[in-house]
Amino acid sequence: IDKEPFDIWDRVRNELSLSIPEDYKDADIYRKVFINNQNAVNRISNAGQRYLFYTVKRAEELDLPVELALLPFVESEFDPYAQSVYGASGIWQFLPATGKEWGLKSNWWYDGKRDVVASTQAAYSFLIHLYKKFDNDWLLALAAYNAGPSRVNKAIKRNKREGKSTDFWSLKLPKETTAYVPKLLVLCELIKNPSSYGVSLPSIANRQYFVKVN
Repeated sequence: IDKEPFDIWDRVRNELSLSIPEDYKDADIYRKVFINNQNAVNRISNAGQRYLFYTVKRAEELDLPVELALLPFVESEFDPYAQSVYGASGIWQFLPATGKEWGLKSNWWYDGKRDVVASTQAAYSFLIHLYKKFDNDWLLALAAYNAGPSRVNKAIKRNKREGKSTDFWSLKLPKETTAYVPKLLVLCELIKNPSSYGVSLPSIANRQYFVKVN
């Protein structure tokens, strides 16, 4: 019988499947943040302490790439109270309209966008929807999660007209979105092989950190 990994990073490491193409020149810009920067890496382990186990477990249950479970690192550093200048909130940074569309309730007492369990479910449902919409391409689904599906659609149409490739790396997208996917994939590289970055990844125990109460 395979033993359950003791460390959540081991569990994630075994399941990573997406990567940055060799010829993608800008990857080093995002790698620099972590190279020989133990402080930045400690922050990641700290940020993932409470909720990473849950997002990984849900991704596995839904048979999704484990990379999606790491998205809140890029979105909010896993902070349920994170608020963006555009009004997006929670670990998955849902905008009020998108949150509502994906079933997140919000009133004076409660905000589903900040509810880790509810917002994780909504984020995965939204990502699955985007994956199907963009011909089963996770990178395009991630880009659309960040920039909105119509933004990505426009970029695809433009490339088609110009006879160019329509994969994520070939599209002309807003600066934030162009950085969004590589930031996530660089984080995956770091998790895969911390020593190649000259750092060590502080352990997070592979166990539940919270329980849901009524």
